[in-house]
Order: sequence, then C-alpha cells, then structure tokens
Amino acid sequence: TWEGDNLVVTTIGFDDRQWIDHFGYPVSDQARLEERWRRADYNTLELSMTLTDPVIYTTPWVSDLATFTMVPTELLTTDDWTGLVEDRCVPADEVNEFNRRVRDPAGGIFH
Repeated sequence: TWEGDNLVVTTIGFDDRQWIDHFGYPVSDQARLEERWRRADYNTLELSMTLTDPVIYTTPWVSDLATFTMVPTELLTTDDWTGLVEDRCVPADEVNEFNRRVRDPAGGIFH
C-alpha cells in the first residue's frame, strides 16, 4: 500500500526455520516485517524495516536507513556487471553451515 510517498510492504507467514541474519537470530511464524520504500530522488531509493515478532522478541526491531543508488546505464552494458546474487533465507538451504555456526554452539558443540 502507499502512505504518502512511501510504498509499504508487509510480509507475514514466515517459516520458523528462517533466521533474521547471518548470526542466526530466530524468527517465529508470528513475525511481521514492514518495509518502507521511498524514492529520495531520481537515482536513490531508501528502505527502512521494522520486524515485530511477539513470540521471540519483546520489542520491535527497527533497521537503520538503507540507501540504494541506481547503477549507471553504461555499467549495465559492460562485462563488469555481474547482476544480482541469490540469497538463502532458510536453514534447510544451508543446513551444515547453520548447524556449525549457530545450532551446534548453542547446544555446546564446538568444532
């Protein structure tokens, strides 16, 4: 939905096997993520996010403001441009890495 010049995107229905970041902070299936996108000028997008998860966290987490700048057109036509990379959001996608870095140390297992 739009609120003034902000595009507000709300995401629900998370898989509780996900984590918030590479440190393995958990998220429940009751989490709600609100993204607020704003075009600051022709070449710049701003993003702020608020994660609310009453099952896991006592207060909402609010991100720092992230700024994205448009890639100049001339860079899109060179061999230097690699495009976007895929990101993984569920431990099942990288279960060994997740276990080594998060789950095992939490259970007292160190490699």
